[in-house]
Amino acid sequence: MLPANTKSVNIVSRASRPYDVIGPFVDDRRYLGVAVGEVRLLCAKQQFNITSHLATEKPTGWHTDKTWDGVAWTGGNAELPLGDHLSNGEMGILSVTICAAGPYLKNNQAKQNLVKSA
Repeated sequence: MLPANTKSVNIVSRASRPYDVIGPFVDDRRYLGVAVGEVRLLCAKQQFNITSHLATEKPTGWHTDKTWDGVAWTGGNAELPLGDHLSNGEMGILSVTICAAGPYLKNNQAKQNLVKSA
């Protein structure tokens, strides 16, 4: 659910490089978050298809290469402009189809206890 006057949202997720997760034989050093397909905004008994992430000139945080038709990968934090659909004081519901995610690196860092000494 989005409040009135929302102009954009950020799609935030974990991100890893296939090179680090799968291995060096996969020469893909992009940080990949999630693959986003169809995005719909529902407001005031209307439905709008949001396609800014699929455009040739992508907003900040999206990968520009085309690997799948109708899908774009984020880099872990991608802006998704919504246009002026919620500018008339209307709230909306945003529906985002995530087509793929990961694999991600497992966080193996152990928490360290800090010791203070005098």
